[in-house]
Amino acid sequence: MPCVGISEAALFRIIEIHEPTVIVDEADTAFVENEALRAVVNSGWTKGSGVLRCIGDENTPHLFPTFCPKAIGMKGRKLPDTTLSRCIIIEMKRKKPSDRAEHFEHVDDAGLGELRRQCLRWSMDNTEALRGVLPQMPAGFDNRLGDNWRLVFAIADLVGYEWPGRARQVAAALSREAASFTTQLLSDIRGIFRAKDDCDHDGNVIFACERVASTELVSLLVDMQDRPWPELRSGKPLTETRLARLLSNHKVVPKRLMIDGVRFSGYFRADFEDIWERYLPADS
Repeated sequence: MPCVGISEAALFRIIEIHEPTVIVDEADTAFVENEALRAVVNSGWTKGSGVLRCIGDENTPHLFPTFCPKAIGMKGRKLPDTTLSRCIIIEMKRKKPSDRAEHFEHVDDAGLGELRRQCLRWSMDNTEALRGVLPQMPAGFDNRLGDNWRLVFAIADLVGYEWPGRARQVAAALSREAASFTTQLLSDIRGIFRAKDDCDHDGNVIFACERVASTELVSLLVDMQDRPWPELRSGKPLTETRLARLLSNHKVVPKRLMIDGVRFSGYFRADFEDIWERYLPADS
């Protein structure tokens, strides 16, 4: 049922009636200033979740389910962290002039029909085998990241052959590329502190950097051209005020400190240690 644009009410009603797979294109514009629509997508990440609405003349409360498979297409990753963290992100590249691909006709042909039937039959045959299964998770695949991939790993293990190993290799590669906004910021700050440590030839820390001025920290973050910090909002770079606001969510605030006899506003390494351990379980 192709359509251009959809309201949050229409979306959760369609999900209740048809249990579809929802494919959203141009989500970078569809989700702009549309918190209600994004909330339906976010809540539908968990089976059994939904939105509660009053219906009928008697305003009877009714829970509309929002759980269903969803694929979101967009330019870039300008989505709130709450949505991105629920996603398995696959970054696509524009094909080269020398690349050849079969033209997609945008019609439901016999090939797609056969593929659908095969997928449906496989899922019906293996539902019980997958119910409640707990596949072996790679290191670092905890909490929401692990939940995103758990069923994929379970399916790969059930199929067998080379698929269990391949699924975990792909998951590790994609998850490194798709670090959440918060995780990326904390990881980059940790990298800056570590780059300022004094180490011996074997890499052992002789003297650890304990504090960094806000101006220097922001400057080093903005210099990372492969990160969002140079053009964080409307093409403008990260500022000290914006950094302080982002870190305040983790109870990390800039403090007055003395460097070479001059007073600065900056951050202490000790204030990050706990959240680094919580948000960056891997040491890499």
